[in-house]
Amino acid sequence: MRRDVLKGTLRNNDISDNVAVAVRPDQTMLVMSSAVSGDVSNFVALHDNHYAQLGGATFFKTVVRQNNNNVQDKGALSDFQSRYGKESNSVVASTATSVRFEYNSSKKAKIVTLDRAYKDLGGKSYQGQLMLQPYTSEVLIPQ
Repeated sequence: MRRDVLKGTLRNNDISDNVAVAVRPDQTMLVMSSAVSGDVSNFVALHDNHYAQLGGATFFKTVVRQNNNNVQDKGALSDFQSRYGKESNSVVASTATSVRFEYNSSKKAKIVTLDRAYKDLGGKSYQGQLMLQPYTSEVLIPQ
């Protein structure tokens, strides 16, 4: 999320019930920046999201303009929650080394055969097969 000009506003957005995965150590889960000092905490209500960070990726980075300088802040989900009061009920479900992404882009339910035991980012376990309803997806972590 980025507000790069002083005109206009970026407010009252809601991002919730999502799954996000960083698959490389150089990827950041959440980046927020603003040309207005202290403005990033007003961008959005973030809550009830599930994240998976592979390879030790940084959870968040914020960049705000202060005294004609860009000031960065970064850290883990717990840091973001305490500093910005966001991401209530959100979790980093895994720091796994790999994920399996399955999706169903058809109008009919799809059965996916699994080669091992997996769990989703919410903690539900799957073994043998996974049923995906039309136009749904699942991020799976090997158990």
